[in-house]
Amino acid sequence: YEIYLNLISENEKKKVVTSFKKKSNVKTRKYAEYLVTKKTVHADIDLMKPKVPGNAFTIFIKSLDQGELKLKDFMYDAAIKWNMLPEEEKDVFRTLAKKYEKQYCHEISQWEKKNEKNWPTRSGRESSIFYEAESLCFSKYLPRGRKKINSNTN
Repeated sequence: YEIYLNLISENEKKKVVTSFKKKSNVKTRKYAEYLVTKKTVHADIDLMKPKVPGNAFTIFIKSLDQGELKLKDFMYDAAIKWNMLPEEEKDVFRTLAKKYEKQYCHEISQWEKKNEKNWPTRSGRESSIFYEAESLCFSKYLPRGRKKINSNTN
């Protein structure tokens, strides 16, 4: 680039430099516009999306005390305890997990209703965040091997 600038005249140098400046200004302006639109779209959405609940094992782990153990050792011990746990005690955690999942499905449907008009869509499809929540709440009711066709059917 420097060799090229040394070979051309001063007027041509000015033209080249101004054209580069114009191109860089266009790029920075477009990027700034992108950031502004991105922020305004997400500002309209309540980002306090409910967290996906854990399964029975996760609830079991939360009930344990890690103490001074490293995470690796704690998880290893927890897995052994879970496998040795009688089915009746595991069922307690499983019912809690089902309860939390129902609660999550209710909360996420309310969250969707609150935010659906502000959420951007992609080529006519619903946004992936809504599909993720929907598939979590309704996938267990569908026969195996079949995919959900319409979002209005359960």
